[in-house]
Amino acid sequence: MELELLVDKAKLGLVNGIQLMLTVAGPLQKMINQPGITHEFCNNQAVTILQRDGLTTVADFFARFRRELNHGSNWADQGWKNVGHYMRQEEKGLWRFPCALEVFDQYWRQAAKNIHAGNVASAMFHLGAATHIVQDMCVPHHARGKILAGHRHYENWVKQRYDQYGLNSGGMYCDGREPGNFLLSNAAVSADLLGWVSLDQREDYFHKATEILLPLAQQTTSGLFLAFYEQVCKPAYSF
Repeated sequence: MELELLVDKAKLGLVNGIQLMLTVAGPLQKMINQPGITHEFCNNQAVTILQRDGLTTVADFFARFRRELNHGSNWADQGWKNVGHYMRQEEKGLWRFPCALEVFDQYWRQAAKNIHAGNVASAMFHLGAATHIVQDMCVPHHARGKILAGHRHYENWVKQRYDQYGLNSGGMYCDGREPGNFLLSNAAVSADLLGWVSLDQREDYFHKATEILLPLAQQTTSGLFLAFYEQVCKPAYSF
């Protein structure tokens, strides 16, 4: 029992040390952070998908808040918040940081709370942060809890080519689906493709993985938008 207590204290000390390190390094991270171009692309394509799938009212609603959605998505990566954008087996995060599902749920609940308070712009900001997490699960490194292993290299590769993988219709919609299931289903697909996007892998494998994963990110983002509209906005405002 005493040994377990010592181990727990040691782990807590490690986490506190990491958190302190991230806090001190925060200004540096702000300098190197890049706008989430690929995430913004997924958000914009999700609106197009809704439109092309005949969900015009829903598409028009989210089109009015593109700016807030994209601001929230970019904010989700600032200040080292992205340490909570990872999953591992048994839905755990990195070390003792919250896992992606917990962070997603926090943002979703805040977005819903803002809708009920009548602050739609703030709701869209937090929904944008939530969609960022769902989209991150389409990166195998996030789905498998791998910070390194070619993570940045693959994301930069996609950033230079994202417009080659656009999808204009065929969203993934599930009536009454728990919103967190979008995240979990993305992670389940993505995790199996880690070997295709490792640092020493050929670019043709990067392409094979991306032609599966980036359209999936767009499809599930459109599904998440519809779920938020149906489950949160309509009950609150009787659209």
